Amino acid sequence: MNLAELITALEAANPNQTVRHGFTHPHSYRGYYHELAFEPASNVTVRSMLVAARSALNTTYEGWKGGDYLMHEYSDCWLSEEGAASGDTISELLLKLMLTEAVAPAEAAPASPISPGQWSTIRSLVDWLDSENGRSQQEITLRILKLTEETGEAAQAWIGATGQNPRKGVTHTREDVAGELVDVIVTAAVALTSIVDDPGAVLDAKLAKIAARSKTVND
Repeated sequence: MNLAELITALEAANPNQTVRHGFTHPHSYRGYYHELAFEPASNVTVRSMLVAARSALNTTYEGWKGGDYLMHEYSDCWLSEEGAASGDTISELLLKLMLTEAVAPAEAAPASPISPGQWSTIRSLVDWLDSENGRSQQEITLRILKLTEETGEAAQAWIGATGQNPRKGVTHTREDVAGELVDVIVTAAVALTSIVDDPGAVLDAKLAKIAARSKTVND
């Protein structure tokens, strides 16, 4: 399948369905650098696969040994780990098998750590910031840079909670640290929502990729 066909097929599927074997992380295929590959992933939603596929459209990736390669709607799609040439194409039959092998609710990956209601609150914050400051590239840059401020405050709170500064002693509690870490999470979520249409799906796809790698290490 080419990328356009893959996106069309995923758009016709149930976005909330979790499949046992799917894909994530688009990249330049090592076998043919000008073609597109996705890394295999377990227990991922159709929505997260669609987000991955859409993100690859008109995106330039670096080949394994260098060079820049633009992926377009006619780019052929492969299922392969980054840096490998598996020889496995994403065909109509393979995608059909992926979509028919659904995961039972008890087997599905854990729900996103941010609930739909919390994402709604995040979007409201983004809408408010947009109304006040717009959403220019400079504004987005500032939203991302604010993460450094919030991360620094979390670190400062932990130093205060552990009494690392002998002159000041213990100045914070673990609850203070938790609050600062939540500020980091919210700030990151606001920045993410400012640059993608479906931040929840992006988070789910990333978590699935991390979980798959963690399972590989543990195995």
